[in-house]
Amino acid sequence: MRLESHLSKSRNVQFEYLTAPFPIDADTRPPPPSIKPHKDGCQWWKLPPNARSFTATEYLGIEQSLRLIEDTWRSKGPFDAIAGHSQGAIIISIVLAKALAQDYVVKPSKAIFWGAAWARPFDELLKSAKEGARAKGEEGREGGAYEPRTLHVYDPDDEINPAEMALAVKEVFQPWSEEMEHGGRHDIPQDEEALARYASFLFSSPAS
Repeated sequence: MRLESHLSKSRNVQFEYLTAPFPIDADTRPPPPSIKPHKDGCQWWKLPPNARSFTATEYLGIEQSLRLIEDTWRSKGPFDAIAGHSQGAIIISIVLAKALAQDYVVKPSKAIFWGAAWARPFDELLKSAKEGARAKGEEGREGGAYEPRTLHVYDPDDEINPAEMALAVKEVFQPWSEEMEHGGRHDIPQDEEALARYASFLFSSPAS
């Protein structure tokens, strides 16, 4: 991944890659005609036939995926940042919402979301986290309070996850969230401008 080599040029940066536990069944989640299906991909949860992650009311197996993230955090972390694409971005929204609304083991300082969508099975959790984040923002910074900074990367013409959902996820984490628009559809932009933005986001200090 170009991001790893770019960030490692001038700093000692270590990446830990997790593999989602469930193989993708292309027959149960047909993509739009313009998108080629993945042949050997994995997913963080299973979906009913013809359902999409932003329409499903249940994510089958997600508790197993959350345990994988929690166990990795305990055994190899803590980590400074967490990043995910598509389903990976969605599950990060759930993880951060848990950290804001509950006493949760996984608490990264920063997170990057690529092509996220709203997790309907966790609607109440996300709304609760949003209210908590808003209240913290109105009260000002609190010593020791968990305030994750987030970067939300999206294409207005994304054919997989609607852009308005990526922005809805961004609103959950205001006032600590930033957005970055690109033109690569449902992909991770890794051109020089994008890589510079990621580096600036990850290595900058929060405003006092």
